[in-house]
Amino acid sequence: MNTTYFLGAGSSALALPTYIDFSKKIRAFISIFHSGSGFSKLSPEEKKISSEIYSLGIEYLSQEEFNTTPDRYARTMYSNKGNLKRLKTLLILFFAEQQISLVGYNGEPRKGRLLLDPRINELISKIIRPIPGKTILDPKYKILTWNYDFQFEMAYALHAGTNGFQSFSELQGFPNINFEKPSKQFDNDKFAIVHLNGVAYFKNGAIDLPLINKIEEEEYLMKFIIEYYNNIIRDYNPKIGGVESLKFAFEYFDEASGKPKGEPLDVAITIAQKTKDLVISGYSFPPFNREFDSIIFENFTSLENVIIKDLPEKRDNKLLKTVGNLLQGNFEKEEIEYDTDLDTLIT
Repeated sequence: MNTTYFLGAGSSALALPTYIDFSKKIRAFISIFHSGSGFSKLSPEEKKISSEIYSLGIEYLSQEEFNTTPDRYARTMYSNKGNLKRLKTLLILFFAEQQISLVGYNGEPRKGRLLLDPRINELISKIIRPIPGKTILDPKYKILTWNYDFQFEMAYALHAGTNGFQSFSELQGFPNINFEKPSKQFDNDKFAIVHLNGVAYFKNGAIDLPLINKIEEEEYLMKFIIEYYNNIIRDYNPKIGGVESLKFAFEYFDEASGKPKGEPLDVAITIAQKTKDLVISGYSFPPFNREFDSIIFENFTSLENVIIKDLPEKRDNKLLKTVGNLLQGNFEKEEIEYDTDLDTLIT
């Protein structure tokens, strides 16, 4: 039986993919494409693309008063596929820059940058199986995450001596992001990580930019992002994936059945059915994810332990009631444990 982690943005709040000051980070990211020191060194065509990237960020920021997270904004954009694609493009470019700046092109932490969330490294260290010469995670552990960052994969890559894209396959990641190969069938006898909203990432080796190691210099960072933009938007490159790799849960809605349907949900349901211990970390169960959450949680039918890890001030009846209602009698609300030690994901 599985020990399953159900993760939200708060589970990675110590590093890259957090919604704390998210708009501020987006504003800082796009500012270099408008008034950065490297702008004057770009070619006319590069300046044109730079302006396009800047406009993507301005579109998002103009809506921040009404949409506190990209997920919520995406939901409002669903009926306008063109604008939804523009939002996905912005998010992929932003997370690619954060990833490449965070751990570097070859997976080495960059000087002066935040390292990966230490809680994730700690969790990986706990569940690595002691097999000489191999990096294999305990198969009883599974992760269901609403985060579309690549942080867990990057942390694993540093342990395994590989890169984030390769580690996604080794970790039995879903949904499939290698569009050159068919999706693999889920194996419950292996570790697995399911990104319910898809992933936004940079695939090492996907762009041949000779001066990539000078990315700390603004000019080269801009050139990197511009070339990445060209690959995922102008000239679709299946080796990268682009906007196809980032698919919000609500996009899996099936009109015929009137319910969500698709690979991430199907795998999540199977994991839930085989889960004994459930750890919920940093997730507030927003209304716009409720239908997806309901389907997953009604399948947690074999639970023996449920632990919520969150801020002390969130220890209220609302959160416990929400989880209890989602479990639909599969677990008594009164038996749910609440853990306020947020310095670790380990319980």
